[in-house]
Amino acid sequence: MLVQRYFQACNGLWAGDAPARARGLSLRTYRVVPVTRAAGVLEFVEGAVPLQQPITSMHERYRPHDAPQQEVVRRVRDAESEPVEGRVAVMKHIFSAMVRPALHWLFLERFPHPEAALQRRRAFSASLAAASAAGHVVGLGDRHLSNVMMVPSMGEVVHIDFGVSFEQAALLHTPELVPFRLTRDLTAAMGAGGVEAGFRQGLEASLASMRAAPSALGAVIGVVLDDPLCKWLADGRQRMLWQARMEEEERIRQLERERGRSVAGRSMSVAGSVLRAARGAEADEDAEAGAESAGSSEADEAAGPRCEAEEDGGSPPAERDTLAPEALAARRGAATAARLAAAAVANAGAFAGGEAEARARKALSRCQEKLQGHESLLQRDLDPAAQCRFLIEQATDMRHLAVLYRGWQAWM
Repeated sequence: MLVQRYFQACNGLWAGDAPARARGLSLRTYRVVPVTRAAGVLEFVEGAVPLQQPITSMHERYRPHDAPQQEVVRRVRDAESEPVEGRVAVMKHIFSAMVRPALHWLFLERFPHPEAALQRRRAFSASLAAASAAGHVVGLGDRHLSNVMMVPSMGEVVHIDFGVSFEQAALLHTPELVPFRLTRDLTAAMGAGGVEAGFRQGLEASLASMRAAPSALGAVIGVVLDDPLCKWLADGRQRMLWQARMEEEERIRQLERERGRSVAGRSMSVAGSVLRAARGAEADEDAEAGAESAGSSEADEAAGPRCEAEEDGGSPPAERDTLAPEALAARRGAATAARLAAAAVANAGAFAGGEAEARARKALSRCQEKLQGHESLLQRDLDPAAQCRFLIEQATDMRHLAVLYRGWQAWM
């Protein structure tokens, strides 16, 4: 509900600002009705589908000779252990030789009349620009293709899943360094001009309008102080665990394909049981007071000096000498996942009371800095045009895209 209220406040600002209103800047919102502390009912957005659906459909139909997604994912996964330069080289190869953008075919296919197609492209650019500006100010991350919806008949984007906000994406197991999603398929859908076909102008107008009323937006964002930030932090930790588990499971599946299913079964069960225990501990909101002391005792055990056997996935030296290299690697991966899970359990109650409020104030201060044009230590006091230019550069920087979690699908 908090993010929806914030989006509504942004819509109000843009509606009262002539440049923003002229560009049709607005965010598609939907109603949220709380039922319990952790559950609610969401309004159904007619015609909305995950962005993954139209992008995948257009690629299958108009780019049949591109590399299969499984092959692209494999190339990205195999490069994850390489330095940044090596990962950049792999991503450049994917961009140039394996996958080409295809989303621009969506508007041409659905709207045969040129004027109608142009209107929907403009609506898409404006909607994406507004969502990018609003999302960046509150540090909205985890913008993979299933967390961004699209209404193809209107050309609008709709954001869902706000569990990774206030720049918590930078703390994920695989950190996100981009301010918003602006991949090649999205820029292709804007038309031949790319970001210059309305997106840049819309982003600048959005930021300028928001920066003109920092106190109004700050008051809305400040509601987070009444809905403690530790909830957002908990969501971020859960997402970190999920990423870690997905990466370990994928690594073990690869070993199974190469050497047989018996290689890593034991390691998978060990890692999975510890991760399930961690998620259960984090979800127990009714035992928050006891979680802190319990977590501290587990932390002492988990954070204590690690013996040589622990470093090798719990295998004693005698057994380790008889293990195949791939089995040893799998156990090491499971041990890493187990340590991550234990650390999350230990930290489950770490953000209570005054520390939670301090973290909330820090997050709000960062939002206010963005509304003043302060993007980094070297990028301060930027005017809206310069801030817009900086954000687009960051969102399309190959060094940032190449190191994103592969499930984010930076090549689409």
